[in-house]
Amino acid sequence: MADKNKEPFIRNFYRGDIVESAKRSLEGEQWANFCIVHLVNFQNKYKEGDKFALLQTIEFCAQAEIKIPKWAANGYTEVFRQISDLEFKSLDEAFGVTYPKGKQLHAAYKKKKYQPSMYLEVLQASKDGLPIGYGPLGAYAFVGNKYNLSESVVSNYYNEVNKIMQEVEKNTKL
Repeated sequence: MADKNKEPFIRNFYRGDIVESAKRSLEGEQWANFCIVHLVNFQNKYKEGDKFALLQTIEFCAQAEIKIPKWAANGYTEVFRQISDLEFKSLDEAFGVTYPKGKQLHAAYKKKKYQPSMYLEVLQASKDGLPIGYGPLGAYAFVGNKYNLSESVVSNYYNEVNKIMQEVEKNTKL
């Protein structure tokens, strides 16, 4: 049975730290499944050639206070060796980190900063009677007006988070 003092998982999502929220909200098998979902996602990204997934894995494990998986430790060690042997011109090159140029950087920053709270505001607007959808009376327009963003941007942000939340829910059911 869940601890009554545990905070609801979704309530804290807007704070920007999904791992901290999950640690406070999930327990036992749900917490284990939450970690597994994220680590498998990072491992798949790494297998596809995304070395940045190594840094994401290490950061996730540090926040979750869990052991770094062997595949990530081995991958990081290999990249570190290559850095030490001067096989890369920069750490960005070593880990495949690239940043969008110009306006895209601002858009990426805006998305990272506002996406979780916009997701929650769409849910709240729905609870308050607005349909989740397009149109002047829809939740996307309502939230978009607040952030000075189009309905389609709000919809994309909402759908991305909603997909993640559904995956987490699916994988954290006992």
